[in-house]
Amino acid sequence: MTVLSCNERITLRQLQMLIILSAMGTGLIVLPRRVAEYAAQDGWLIVLGLTALAMALTALIAAAARTKANASFVVYTGYALSRPVAHVCGVFLWVKLVLAAGLEMRSFLVITRQVLLKDTPVYIIAAVMVGVCAYAAVKGIETRARVAEVLGIVLVLPLIFLFVVALMDIDLSNLLPVFTASPERLLSGTLRLGFVFTGLECLLLVSTYVAPGKKMGRAAVGAVGLAGVIITAVTVITLAKFGASVADEPWPVLRMMDMLNLPGSFIERQEA
Repeated sequence: MTVLSCNERITLRQLQMLIILSAMGTGLIVLPRRVAEYAAQDGWLIVLGLTALAMALTALIAAAARTKANASFVVYTGYALSRPVAHVCGVFLWVKLVLAAGLEMRSFLVITRQVLLKDTPVYIIAAVMVGVCAYAAVKGIETRARVAEVLGIVLVLPLIFLFVVALMDIDLSNLLPVFTASPERLLSGTLRLGFVFTGLECLLLVSTYVAPGKKMGRAAVGAVGLAGVIITAVTVITLAKFGASVADEPWPVLRMMDMLNLPGSFIERQEA
């Protein structure tokens, strides 16, 4: 353990958890509504397309990272495309990450105000969030990877359980008829909703910290595939729950979790 902490290295399992948790961010909460806007009850096909595309891109990223073992994004991109192009790509990636973080934070603040802390000033919530993120960044990637392992158990497993319970109260007829969306709508939705798999950005940055000699490509593709299966299942269940009205729900996944009735449960607000 000490060696990993000193060398800023992470294991393949930790890499996988980072990718899965990155993919299951606030984008998942609005995804069923967004896919319904493009393909109605066939929206789950868009998620399958997103998963396949993300897995292919993950394989390409892992292959590119192997061209220069344990090198940073700019270094191995420069090895493939030349150093000037690599620095330009680095700037674009930095801008993309800043914008994505801003949008993620805005969504988090809106959801937190509406669901949990209605009377708390938004700047206090934002300050706490930025402080936690800054502390995690200072502690390094290995610390964040350890936290991801814990969150994988604390958050993902109960989430899966809740949606298994939700299966008991859905109407599968809301998914009918199938395959009615045009290929153009499906393709457009797939290209426009690629923000869901932000785990690919995570892979671009953390591949240099993976312990040498590990088969990163297979592990990363597997993690993206697992995240895609979970996200597809959540989307299908949500579409089957609300049907056409899912397009009117601002946070359909949270709304569905709020409607769950768990007999004997000590958790009154699953969506929180």
